[in-house]
Amino acid sequence: MPVLAAPPEDYARYVEAVREEYAQVPEDEFLAGRLAILIELEKKPLFRTGKGQRLLAAANQNLEDEIRSLSDRLGIPVEGSPA
Repeated sequence: MPVLAAPPEDYARYVEAVREEYAQVPEDEFLAGRLAILIELEKKPLFRTGKGQRLLAAANQNLEDEIRSLSDRLGIPVEGSPA
């Protein structure tokens, strides 16, 4: 999932596109579902190749930033997350 390691502004556009794709889902449900998915992604190895490993820091930063944003918007703390 190289998009996870995109520059922040590109990643933000990706997140917006995902939201548009799920426009029929109520906001709170979407945010909670997205948060659950990101938390699960954060628990697993994101990349297995050498090239992927070079993308890891950027991907982790994007995940952490989005998890923090979602948890803030939902008003819930996320256990085990830097958020």
